[in-house]
Amino acid sequence: MTLACRYWETGGIGIEHLPMIINSFTGSDYYFMWPFRRSITAKFQESLRKITSGEILEDEVFRKIHDAYHVSLNN
Repeated sequence: MTLACRYWETGGIGIEHLPMIINSFTGSDYYFMWPFRRSITAKFQESLRKITSGEILEDEVFRKIHDAYHVSLNN
């Protein structure tokens, strides 16, 4: 969700942000919540693809957050 909101706010988010995010999940920030670096990298890459293509908006929850987020940005 954070990646999606960042994209909607700024119009872009790139692959260069992934290492920092992945390190948060696989490192001690979240007590090694998901130590499987390859699988979490693939999940985030897929999420970025869905966000930038707009495919993520097919999910009702993301669509509602998107709409509410845009209303708040325009007020």
